[in-house]
Amino acid sequence: MRSNMTSSHKIGLVSYAVPEHHNELLLYVNGGFNLYIQNFKKMGDPAVWDGEWHAICTTWRSSDGVWQLYADGVLKGGGSGFNVGGKVRSGGAWILGQDQDIVAGGFDANQAFVGELSKVNLWDRVLSPAEIGADWAAFCDLHGNVIDWDTTNIELFGETSRAEYQCVCSVDIVFVVDLSWSIGMVQFEVARQFILDFVRCFGNQDVNIGVITYDCVPRTFIGLGTYALGDAGLLGAIQGLMYSGGLSRTSLAIRHMTATSNFRDEALRAAVVLTDGNAQSNVNGQITGDYAFEANEARSADIALYSVAIGNPILVNDVALKAICGESDRVFDTDNACEVANRILKDLCG
Repeated sequence: MRSNMTSSHKIGLVSYAVPEHHNELLLYVNGGFNLYIQNFKKMGDPAVWDGEWHAICTTWRSSDGVWQLYADGVLKGGGSGFNVGGKVRSGGAWILGQDQDIVAGGFDANQAFVGELSKVNLWDRVLSPAEIGADWAAFCDLHGNVIDWDTTNIELFGETSRAEYQCVCSVDIVFVVDLSWSIGMVQFEVARQFILDFVRCFGNQDVNIGVITYDCVPRTFIGLGTYALGDAGLLGAIQGLMYSGGLSRTSLAIRHMTATSNFRDEALRAAVVLTDGNAQSNVNGQITGDYAFEANEARSADIALYSVAIGNPILVNDVALKAICGESDRVFDTDNACEVANRILKDLCG
C-alpha cells in the first residue's frame, strides 16, 4: 500500500462481508490497524502513512487466537486469544478500499481509502516469518491460495483506476562519469545534477548506487553499498564530485567498472556512462574511440549498459554512445533522469 492519509482517519482497507455479519473479515484503520473477524482486535500503528510503498501483513490462527501485524517484514504487534475457534464463512463479497455495512454495499465515503493498493493476497494458513520477511523481491512473488492478486479478476467502481505496479527487485547501478576537457565545467555540473535527480527517482527500492569518475585514469568515487539509497550522505557525496579536465579514456573506465565495482551476487546490474563519446588513446597506445570490446565484456558480466550524452551537443559522438550501450534506445540526454531510472527498472525487473 501507498498513501498520504493518516491513521487518525477511519479507513476500510480490505473488507469481507457475508449475510450473517458485515465484518466477517475486515482490515480497518482507526487510530491504527484493527483486525475484525466478527469481533475486532486493535493491532498497532506502524509508521506507514508517508507516501511510500509499504508491505502490510496480518495473520490470525483460529485454534489459539494468535494474531500478528507485520509492516515491511518487521513484527509490529502480536498476541493470542483473539476469537479462538472462530471461522470465516464462505459466500460473501470482497471489497478493497471501503468498509461494507451490508454485503457489497452500505459504504461511507468518509471511510474510503485514498492511495494505492497492490499485491493483496489471502491464504488459508499462517505465513511464516521467513515468508513475510523484509525481502521485497521475494514478497512480490508470493501468491495467495484463497485470493491471488495476479490471477483474481478485480472490478473497479467509483473514482478508482488501474495502473501497472512494478515489484521491487535488487539492483546495483554504477555511474561512469567523464570529467575530461571536452565536457567542460558547465556540462559537468549538468551531469552531477542528473545523478542527484536520478537518485531521487527511487522510492522504497533495493537499489545501490556507485560512482566512477575518469579522465586519464578511472577512479572509484563512491563504492556500491557505501551509502543506503535514502541516506543523506549519498546525496552529499554526489554533490562532492569535482571537475578535473584531462584526456578522456572511456574504454579504460568501462573496464575499471566491470572489474572493480563489487556488484552484489543477488542484485541485477547496470551502468550508466555519462560522456560525449569522444576519447583519446590510452596509456598503451591503443585507440579507445571504439568502445565495443569493453562494452561487450561488461555485458558478458551481466551488466546492462546505458549512455547519457553530456558536453557540447555539436561534438557528441552518437555512434560511440550507441556502441557503449549496444542499442540506440538506451542512449539518453540529461533532460529527464527519472525516465532513465524507470527504464533501467523496467528492463531489469520487468
